[in-house]
Amino acid sequence: MIVTLTVAALAAPTQAELAATSVKPEPLVEDAFEAIGLYQARATSTSVGTTNPLLDGQVIGTLGGSNGTTVMPEGSAEFAEQRFNAFLTWRPVALDGRAELGAAFEVDMAFGDQSYAVGGNTGGAFGGDQVNLQTRRLFAAFSPRIGPDASVEIVTGLQLVTDGAHNPTGASPDALFRSGGRLMVVGTEAAGVTAYGKVFDSFGERLRWRLGAYTLYEVAFTEPDDVWLVAADLDVEVGWRTHVGVHSWTLLDRSGGGAGVLGVGPTSALSEMQGGPRLDLRAEGELEAPDAYTDVFWFAVDAGYDHTLSVGPIGLSGVAVVNVGRIYAGPFDRRRIAGGLVDGEARWRFASGRGSVARVEGLWTTRDDPTDPSRYGGVVTANTWGIAAATYGTHGGLLLFPDIKAINRQSAIVYDVSGRGEGVIAANTTVGYDVIPDRLNTTAGVAHARNSSGVPWGTELHGHVGFEPWWLVDVGVHGGVVLPGSRSLVSGLTTASGTSAVPWAMLLTCDWILL
Repeated sequence: MIVTLTVAALAAPTQAELAATSVKPEPLVEDAFEAIGLYQARATSTSVGTTNPLLDGQVIGTLGGSNGTTVMPEGSAEFAEQRFNAFLTWRPVALDGRAELGAAFEVDMAFGDQSYAVGGNTGGAFGGDQVNLQTRRLFAAFSPRIGPDASVEIVTGLQLVTDGAHNPTGASPDALFRSGGRLMVVGTEAAGVTAYGKVFDSFGERLRWRLGAYTLYEVAFTEPDDVWLVAADLDVEVGWRTHVGVHSWTLLDRSGGGAGVLGVGPTSALSEMQGGPRLDLRAEGELEAPDAYTDVFWFAVDAGYDHTLSVGPIGLSGVAVVNVGRIYAGPFDRRRIAGGLVDGEARWRFASGRGSVARVEGLWTTRDDPTDPSRYGGVVTANTWGIAAATYGTHGGLLLFPDIKAINRQSAIVYDVSGRGEGVIAANTTVGYDVIPDRLNTTAGVAHARNSSGVPWGTELHGHVGFEPWWLVDVGVHGGVVLPGSRSLVSGLTTASGTSAVPWAMLLTCDWILL
């Protein structure tokens, strides 16, 4: 329930178009300005702590990895956080609803963290007065008239970019997480131009498509050292509530891996921090890593039957992705990229209420063979180029995979579906029941993951209770624990004496969508 409210707010819906008429009418009385807000607050008690004070404002990435997080063998960490997102849209009535300006801003902090300074993700200390407003999106959208059976919207500027054909401005959570690449490949903001289109017939919406090009990094304005992403997606309704999508995404990195604070690309510290691959391309005897240039091409096919659970009790969805390309680390060093993933999910609404759903999901990703230095055989995602740029979000857990409702501390054992290049074999299931339909929900789940060689990442048990006392206000209690056992793949989960340390977390949350 909280996931639905949160992601629905992040994908703010648009108004209906102003009615066209051949006779000049009186000015329509209609709001030209729309504002939607999302307020989140959470109190956390957890055994996961950070040993790096420089990352206290925002902790992202792999548990036990280079982000400095570890599991404390004794005691726990307690803290509180809050975030507010504002989504603003201005539609001048004089333009007949054919153009709009959109923006999104964010302020978030941990209670008591910092004050009287400048910096994002902080500002909750005594006195406040922190300069901490962050720009999430700033774009203009135009909708030219092209006929009664088709529509086109052109979006230019800083915008939310996903790995599917849906325009995220008006898409539902299920449309984003259960079609296209399911946000496992790309799901964050980028600056560029996108064209979204739809085609209609007598049965309704038959086809949707997207074409987009984005500049991820402009390293030097006078040099050909940029990072580009180009996307093409097509989604077709082939039958009653049944869709099939085909997708192609291309990323060209000419930065040499030097963009951003931690570098970018499959040889970067950024990729390693977020659970992606970090390849060592140094020649034998060399101490300094060479500049790395990367071409990655993703090709995906997805399909679903009532994947939004909007017309019946059964929903099915799945996707298969192949990534290929090259990494250039010198005039004679060209390493192939060839990997892929498959994910499938089935859901059953067995009782009344939007939370009364049982689901089961499986994920498989390929692994790299370290004995073959000419080829990287694992998965590559946008986490290799940006912070929290791709998220596996349908598992329902808190620790084994990323908690998608996290504010500033999002750390997981398997943060990226590449599994650090070692691959992932995972299964997870949840069962939710609305004790009071659409008002009081209980959910329990279990998730297990191991690398593609069969060595376990871990097993998580988790549970949630959510209550909606007022419309669009949700409060909840959540808990999760990774069971003791073999977790040799994860550093930071054993104490100095070699005994096992158990990751666990308890959360008290409040989410409020303001319309």
